[in-house]
Amino acid sequence: MELAGVMIIAVILGLIIGYGILILFCLTLKNTIQAADLHNQVVEPNRVWLLLIPFFNIIYMFIVYPKISETIKNQLEENGAAESGDYGLTLGRVYPIAYIAQYVIPVPAISGLLSLGGFVCFIIFWVKMGSYKNKMIATKGQNGGIRSAVNNNPDLLD
Repeated sequence: MELAGVMIIAVILGLIIGYGILILFCLTLKNTIQAADLHNQVVEPNRVWLLLIPFFNIIYMFIVYPKISETIKNQLEENGAAESGDYGLTLGRVYPIAYIAQYVIPVPAISGLLSLGGFVCFIIFWVKMGSYKNKMIATKGQNGGIRSAVNNNPDLLD
């Protein structure tokens, strides 16, 4: 097989693997948003799929990640499970900045470090979103939130 054919196969395989990872990441984000009650969701869960659109996703990361963090904050505060921290907001900003900066900065050593740092932030952000999803599910209805008030008295008019 000629070198050009091998390169084409490598690029196609890389795209398939990359989009597979991105789809799993978006699924985690979607499930995290869905773990929150509707009135706490700042962004619609299916909007995360817009991250699959090339080039648009570069800007959209800065829009959707803060909204996901706000959704998590709203839900956990309502459940009485608020914690110190920003619910992934900083990671949701640092990772896209590192992603963009690796292409803008022409120095290979710095670009490589930004690439590695961005990848590490991406993994940490992904894991953090999954853990927040689990925490929201585990604490749903606790501490007199709206959901628990409705569950304790299903007929509010009596």
